[in-house]
Amino acid sequence: QQQQQQQQPGGGGGSLPDSVQNINIANYVTINPNITGIFQQYPQLRAQVVAAINQAISEIILPVVERSVTIACITTREMILKDFAFETDESAVKMASHLMVQNLAGSLALVTCKEPLRHSMASQLRNALIKTQVVDAQWVEQAAQVIAQENLELGCNLIEKAATEKALRDVDFQIAQAMDLRRTPKTPLNEQFMQMQNWLRFLPEALRPKAGALVPHQKRVYEDFAKLPRD
Repeated sequence: QQQQQQQQPGGGGGSLPDSVQNINIANYVTINPNITGIFQQYPQLRAQVVAAINQAISEIILPVVERSVTIACITTREMILKDFAFETDESAVKMASHLMVQNLAGSLALVTCKEPLRHSMASQLRNALIKTQVVDAQWVEQAAQVIAQENLELGCNLIEKAATEKALRDVDFQIAQAMDLRRTPKTPLNEQFMQMQNWLRFLPEALRPKAGALVPHQKRVYEDFAKLPRD
């Protein structure tokens, strides 16, 4: 069981989606052909590389995902509660919130994790390979940098996947809870909603929620989230 947990990014943290926890990164770690010779001579080094990369991802994935998802969900919830204040089609609300939150969470996670993950991977690899005492320090430094760069996309993809999946799960709960409270008399959200109806008339026409479904150009704001690149 301990070995299985070591193969799971995040160390099996309960707040990560199962689809990420259950990934065995040993199947996806790549090693540059220019340095594979030493790994053929010392096959045990590959296990050290996999463990080091897994450790680097595990150290960063939870805080990055939590921060990215929190920001994305709060932003999405507030926008949805305003723009869809009079929307009766729950499926439209859900679709718009999903389009927005998964892009925000994924983009935030990528921006937040890339450089720290690169440095953490190189450091973990350097320490792991030095401990084997079968290769010299100069080779270790080169290999650590090369392997970290080669597997950076793997780590970023896992973190992005964890953030987007958790964001989808969390935003559904948050919006449903907020809407229930908003419909309940004398709750803070209900009072805010009543106050909002009073000042909506001061908003510009393009930003003012209307009774019923959003008009096409308003919907496009959310649909465009699906088209934004995340490099």
